[in-house]
Amino acid sequence: MTETPTDASLDALFEGARSARIRARGDRELDPSRGPVLLEVPARDLPALRETLRIVPPTEAFHCMCLGDLAIELRGRMLAKGTVSFHHGVSVRLPSWSSDALLADGPALLRFLAARGVPTPLAAFEADRAAAEEA
Repeated sequence: MTETPTDASLDALFEGARSARIRARGDRELDPSRGPVLLEVPARDLPALRETLRIVPPTEAFHCMCLGDLAIELRGRMLAKGTVSFHHGVSVRLPSWSSDALLADGPALLRFLAARGVPTPLAAFEADRAAAEEA
């Protein structure tokens, strides 16, 4: 079953979550539970994390061809509730969606990580952006 990307579907994923794990993903990391954990997000920080993932619903379907740079795994009491893949500081994907969705503020998640002691993803994004502007 596929659904149109909405903030409501992200809200539903976050509802009842008790924590999150943000993991790095490589091209070969098909299973998000295998990537290295960059940050454990406690319940008190979940609303701020959710705000970093506000989307602009797509008018046309699109899909990034990669698996994502980061995986945001929402956790319940004991098990994972679901995973959001984060792509290049511009879009996100849920497995149930018919399309990826652009982020309202692409690098917000990267700033969230940097503010919590994980600066490398933001630094890499800014370096890539600077290189693209030079080219």
